[in-house]
Amino acid sequence: MEGGEMHVFDGGLKKQAVLKECGPSYEIDTLTNGETEYVLACSKDQPVHLWDLASHKVVTQYVCRNQVEEVISAISLKATATNLFTGHSKGILKVFDI
Repeated sequence: MEGGEMHVFDGGLKKQAVLKECGPSYEIDTLTNGETEYVLACSKDQPVHLWDLASHKVVTQYVCRNQVEEVISAISLKATATNLFTGHSKGILKVFDI
């Protein structure tokens, strides 16, 4: 990703989407519900964004907070069909329902 743009390609290296993030992404993951394909991305000082690949829009965002309610950046993530797991500095792990 360069200049805040995330270029998403399919398995045959055909470009599917260009998504506008606020900065470099630490990590991305993909998710599908059978009909819709999604991309999850985490970047510095931003919530985790769930992007719809068809519309190129953010569907929802997952805000991570520490014990004193400050927003913290996710530095890693992993999605399953029902949950999003995010890792943060200082050993913090958050679990969200998708």
